[in-house]
Amino acid sequence: LKGRLGSSSSHRPKLRMAQYRAHDATGERVLLARAFIRAKLSNMQTMLRRYARRRSAPALSESADTVSDLKRRAAHAEDLDGLRGMEGQATRVYYEAWPLFINRSDPTFSFSERTRRPPEDAVNALLSFGYTLLLGDMQVACATVGLDPSLGFLHTLRRGCPSCALDLVEAFRPTVADSVVLRLLNECRIAPDDVKSRDEGVFLTRSGREAFYAAYEERRQTTVTPPGLGSPIAYHRAFEAQARMLARSLTSGADYVPFTIR
Repeated sequence: LKGRLGSSSSHRPKLRMAQYRAHDATGERVLLARAFIRAKLSNMQTMLRRYARRRSAPALSESADTVSDLKRRAAHAEDLDGLRGMEGQATRVYYEAWPLFINRSDPTFSFSERTRRPPEDAVNALLSFGYTLLLGDMQVACATVGLDPSLGFLHTLRRGCPSCALDLVEAFRPTVADSVVLRLLNECRIAPDDVKSRDEGVFLTRSGREAFYAAYEERRQTTVTPPGLGSPIAYHRAFEAQARMLARSLTSGADYVPFTIR
């Protein structure tokens, strides 16, 4: 992401004030962080169960059970550090199952663990690129609604980090970015020549990025029915819908309903 064009000031100052108050209120912050993690783990569990059925892989079912158990424990976490620890355990279990997701014999697309900054193999390059595009979309959603993208509840406050956008992104990682990566891999829409090694990492070439853009846009246009909505909407509209739901929760005290799929 090179830059973004937007207004010079927030059009919803009262929302920003409510966001700042919630960030400083430990109890409210933990409640929101639980919701973000519950959604992420729920969607990872759904992905694991879907592929377990497709591949007849008991190991994937076992991984889904482990993630489910961590999700139940996370629902009762009393502090952010404990919650982040459970999220880290579940994410590790999820990525350990990824070799069973990928139906490619080419060693270029073998996968053993999640690496980033820089990604160390082709699959990690795809994942990192997908998460970058997804985060950009969510930053736009936050700005559209009037949220401060930098002030989150689960992610820590630090300079240059869009913490609020990262909070909202968590639920969409499995359903959008991961789904795009797996489709590119399993439908052979990405080739070994679409990645290259440089700067001690592996990155997409221009052709690889173009293939990813096309698949990502297809996913953005796919419809889904978020919890709390009675009709399906495109994923790119669901990003904004979740940002609006968070804004409504902050200003009215209503429960935040995270994005989950079945």
